[in-house]
Amino acid sequence: MSPQKDRSFDVNALGLQTIRPVNPANSISPTATGENREGVEMVSTAGIPNPPTFKLPKGLGKSYVPSPQVQLTVGLPKNIDVSLRYSPTIDLDENGKFSLFGIGAKVEILPLILGKTGKMLPFDLAVAGGYTKLKYEIPLDVNNGQYTDQVLKTEFGGFSAEAIISKKIAIFTPFASLGYNTAQHKVNALGTYSFNSSVTPIKDPIKIEEKSINAFKATAGFQLKLAVLKLYASYTASEYSYVNAGIGLGIGK
Repeated sequence: MSPQKDRSFDVNALGLQTIRPVNPANSISPTATGENREGVEMVSTAGIPNPPTFKLPKGLGKSYVPSPQVQLTVGLPKNIDVSLRYSPTIDLDENGKFSLFGIGAKVEILPLILGKTGKMLPFDLAVAGGYTKLKYEIPLDVNNGQYTDQVLKTEFGGFSAEAIISKKIAIFTPFASLGYNTAQHKVNALGTYSFNSSVTPIKDPIKIEEKSINAFKATAGFQLKLAVLKLYASYTASEYSYVNAGIGLGIGK
């Protein structure tokens, strides 16, 4: 779920060189998780006579984005688990499409530090880290179908690390963790854009890359094991909070 401050952005603050808002006083446009309304009307700054205008994309009208995904976890020696997460491209019709990919690892540290003595403690302790990339894109039509390669692409890539404490009670395992997230995002308006037939068309006019998230996170959740079936759910509180729930099939511990 995106925080309120990230549901819109100020076009004037982007430092664009070739385009600007038609009305500089009206420069706040919705992000993908912002209001379901048309974005700011933009115009070329190339000094051409009577340049055409275009509007930035709408928001989804929802502050959250559901993301179904498949996760594969493999247990390795020395109490190490390696996980791969994947979400196929999900088409949101006129609102674009998005996909997700992630990889991570978790290590039980008590057996490494204390050996068999670690089993005497009333809890388990692990450290985990991972990387996740989410891509979102929406087609644009600035020149009324003159060019078919116009698209707005947004990409988020983030690293996370956390310490996890848990306690297995028969088939029920509650857990909690504290960690840290860091992420970067890219916003690119790609393709060919023409603002006047006598001017050379502009290629890929917007390319922005910046670090957007550096925040601590706290997670609480549980896992329920029923034979080979595993049910799990968790909630993470951070700058971008989220809920995670799923059903899995597992063999072994």
